[in-house]
Amino acid sequence: MALARLALVGASALGLTVALAVRPSPASNGSQAVAINARAGGRGGIDAALGDGATAQEANPALLGWMGPGSTEVAVGLRRDVTYYQTPRAGYGRGGPGRWNPIPTFATVFEPESVYGHGDRWRWGFGAYPGAAGGGLLIASLGPSFAYRVSERLSLGLGLRYLATRAEVEADGGVATGSSGAGAGDPRAQRPGGIVRIQPSGTPLRINGETLTFAELFSLASGGGPGGPALKVDAQGWGHGGTALLGLAWRPDRATRVGLSYRDLGLVGPVRGEARVDATEGFANLQRDLQAAQSVVLSTFLPAGGVDGRARYDFEVEGFRIPRQAVLGLARDLPRGFRASGEAKWIQWSQAMREAVFRLEGGDNPDLNEINGGPDFTARIPLHWRDQYVAAAGLEWESASGLVLRGGHSVGTNPVPANTVLVGGSGFAQHHGTLGAGYRREAWVVDLAWEHAWQETISTGTSRSSADADGARQKLVQDVILVSYERRF
Repeated sequence: MALARLALVGASALGLTVALAVRPSPASNGSQAVAINARAGGRGGIDAALGDGATAQEANPALLGWMGPGSTEVAVGLRRDVTYYQTPRAGYGRGGPGRWNPIPTFATVFEPESVYGHGDRWRWGFGAYPGAAGGGLLIASLGPSFAYRVSERLSLGLGLRYLATRAEVEADGGVATGSSGAGAGDPRAQRPGGIVRIQPSGTPLRINGETLTFAELFSLASGGGPGGPALKVDAQGWGHGGTALLGLAWRPDRATRVGLSYRDLGLVGPVRGEARVDATEGFANLQRDLQAAQSVVLSTFLPAGGVDGRARYDFEVEGFRIPRQAVLGLARDLPRGFRASGEAKWIQWSQAMREAVFRLEGGDNPDLNEINGGPDFTARIPLHWRDQYVAAAGLEWESASGLVLRGGHSVGTNPVPANTVLVGGSGFAQHHGTLGAGYRREAWVVDLAWEHAWQETISTGTSRSSADADGARQKLVQDVILVSYERRF
């Protein structure tokens, strides 16, 4: 029913529309789909022990110690997430971007001429990497990495990263969370807090001696059919933060490589920007529903008559972080050009995705402010993700001519609780199969990889985050294509 979709018209609906649209889309390798370049992507995402490309410094900065100077790598990924869902409220639908989204990466490696007399032992590099992407959220990581080769077998590394966060939302439609489907005691309910006043005098409307709120007024209607896009949102903003990486790379013998890396919690400051909303059609739907059900004319209670639903807000989003993680990798050269590798990873999502907070301030539409009880609004969306554990295995074969073939598999526990997953969300992919190929020459290397997530299903009983998700059953399909090119000078 149109009214059931519009009980949050105004700042309330905008806050929750942004909440549902802005979210990172991680998978079984932390905040990347599986890997950051095509070499690692082809072998199941394993990159903590193998420094076979400049972008490997993002996985383990100590790997710089084994890299030659004058190396530059560019990688481009194409990622597609689609979530198919069925809910009692919305029926069947599809969420996620549904299109191929680009994921660019760049890195380079340098060797200083002399550092305290040990120039040949030092390496440093710089790169720009995708940190998390999905919905309307992109967190990009860029900064330098440093490595010191203690001996021919041991290298230590440090990476410093600046995190730039971009939120961009364009959405049509109302948000059902907190509407008439959520009970009065439901903590998910974000109801309009304004008091109904007769205009232009501003006298509160009373029924049986009690002041009537807009939430109560809206609940009087029984609906009037679908109303089309009730709320149009256009929100953009930026945030800033940082994190650090530590790494160790060890070669116990010529055929074996061991890598250990640690990334601290990536602190992302609040994303701040401007949001514009158009609820004009929502006002029209409410006018029709209320008049049909109770012969009530909504414009009687709005200071500007409910004719123009356009408004501007300052908005702020906080609560998203890059998770703390620790990785142990192992690789072993085998006879006849084969190499086997494996990796174990711990990702502390429990500290990175606890709660998302969305604030809207300074709304300039008097009618929306009247409905919501003021120009400001705050929505809190519980996430309560769990820590994730990932295991991966890969196999490579390289011919004498430089052709390389790869295959791998990555499996991770699901960090997303069924009772907080949002409708159309992702993040619960667990199994990824990968295939890859490459060609090496003395001065350049090109690689290609395909990552596919086995279809995963998640079912929700009663949601803690959104009434829309009550009884939802969702299936996630995910694919990533990676291309890497490295040039050695």
